[in-house]
Amino acid sequence: RCRMPPDSSCGRAPAAPPQDQLVSTGFSDGPGAPPISPAAPLAADRDHSYWIEIGRTAVPDSIDRPEFRALPLRTSPGARVTVALFSFAGEIVLTEGRDTGEFLVDDSGRLVVSRSPDPRMPPGVPRMFFPVRTPSAPGVHRLRCNLYCEQTLLQSRLVTVAVGVPPEPGEPAAQSTVDFTVTSTLDPRELAQLRPLTLSVFVNTNPDGTQGFRYLGADDLKGEVSVDPAAVQNALELARRALRTVAWNSPDEWKEGTPFVYTRRQPPERLEQDLIRLARTGFRLWSEMSTELTRALSGRLGGEENLADQLSVRMRPHGSVEFASKASLRLAVPTGVLYDFPLLGQVDLTVCRDAMAAIGRGADLAAEPCFDGRCRSYGDETVVCPGGFWGFRHAVGLPQSVEAPGEGSLLPISCEERPEFLVAASDDTLFASLPDHLTRLATSWDGSHSATERDFRRVIELLRQRHDPHVVYFFCHGILADGVPGLLVGPGGAGYPAITPDALNTRVSWARTRPLVFINGCHTAALEPRYALNFVDVLIRNARASGVIGTEITVFESLATAFAEAFFRRFIDGDEPVGEAVRGARLELLARGNPLGLAYVPYVAPGLTLVP
Repeated sequence: RCRMPPDSSCGRAPAAPPQDQLVSTGFSDGPGAPPISPAAPLAADRDHSYWIEIGRTAVPDSIDRPEFRALPLRTSPGARVTVALFSFAGEIVLTEGRDTGEFLVDDSGRLVVSRSPDPRMPPGVPRMFFPVRTPSAPGVHRLRCNLYCEQTLLQSRLVTVAVGVPPEPGEPAAQSTVDFTVTSTLDPRELAQLRPLTLSVFVNTNPDGTQGFRYLGADDLKGEVSVDPAAVQNALELARRALRTVAWNSPDEWKEGTPFVYTRRQPPERLEQDLIRLARTGFRLWSEMSTELTRALSGRLGGEENLADQLSVRMRPHGSVEFASKASLRLAVPTGVLYDFPLLGQVDLTVCRDAMAAIGRGADLAAEPCFDGRCRSYGDETVVCPGGFWGFRHAVGLPQSVEAPGEGSLLPISCEERPEFLVAASDDTLFASLPDHLTRLATSWDGSHSATERDFRRVIELLRQRHDPHVVYFFCHGILADGVPGLLVGPGGAGYPAITPDALNTRVSWARTRPLVFINGCHTAALEPRYALNFVDVLIRNARASGVIGTEITVFESLATAFAEAFFRRFIDGDEPVGEAVRGARLELLARGNPLGLAYVPYVAPGLTLVP
């Protein structure tokens, strides 16, 4: 199972740990000019440069807070770091086409400019300069500086600077803070082994209340948009209502006794009807996001065709996509149901014959042209192809920022030989297939160390005292008590205690192993995002989990067991990254005629792996 890179030190004495690279940023009066003191405000309505340098020592007069200087990347020769600036409306003005640049790690381990955003500065120097202009209105203004490797977002730095006014007493005129960071240090060789991200989307709430989406893709495909959160929330709820209708014939939350549809294979006509329903909603969600984005990209995409179509064409082949978030997940995009193949939602639609034929024969859908953007019906706006859903075509993840940089590891989750599992399960006799499910998982995890517990107190004890799980798996009911979600392990029932987010908030810490947590709960709306995201926040930000897999809607037992078994077989035994394992599990269910693998959401970086 050892998958060390070919140029690694496997079999030789380990090299000394690399020295941290420190990020220094600031402003100057122009390219090549010395830094302006962080205590000095900038003049209004003037051209300046924003500069960045990455080295083994901090640059004097940089504006960065010391605790946020470390670059979360091991700098091996040949590694490339992309720097992209993003603006705020009416604030620091960027120059279109000169707002991205690139560093290269040379043979000596230094980061030097390989692509300069300012043509007046040559490559090969250690400091990168971006042309910027201050606004005419005095005040405190901002820009955002994101650092990427292989399109994976490493850090997002919020830069504030006083323009034409003195700073507040005791405060610097300019400062840079990090409000998104990956967990500790990534290795570019590990990133290069994975499929580079096709698109990175950084999501946060702007001070004016709008939802900000900042994009970076291959070939400097870059844009930023602000969307009314009410419009985003409406699109999200429409997506979840569509998933509920597919699952139990009602757009409303599941109620006790409501039968589920896909407990057995449905006729092709029902599957086609549900794919059309989901595609209409997913295309509306895609349109909500892409319309504003393509306006922002108007100067960057060539050709004369519709900009949204151009963006869709770029995203056609199978790839990896991250939606990174620095704040609350309350508006987490249901990326699985995003549908971006051309569509006329108001006319009668049919489903792609090639895809339905492949599903009918139970084919390996990942190998079918439709699911790699090569559908023969692409461009026919009256045909829905399941390959048009991001959840079936891309490896998608929703990684979250941590509160402090430099703890743990993101790629990979490391175990000595086989991983440690902690399974917290229900004893409810309604889960008739649960014992066989756990037996099949144990067989799949052959050779791994695992503990399966059904007692509430014992589960809490293991969560708080056992510091070395690599995977934590819940299969249980959920409840709501005064709006607080809880997980019911063991027998459950009236008066039986539940595991709530506050029980995990302070005394659970997995900083050494940073496990993946999979919450697989059945027959309850308590695990839908509006409630379960309390667990996601606590498990990632406080307990230091690498990520959490949850669901968009209430799921049922046969779906829950089938998806989990397909996922773990790929993630554990197939050595697939989380994003690919989730996509593979979705396609495996679809090949059995069930589209509801789209209901699962990975709040985790798509490239997360588990290796010795």
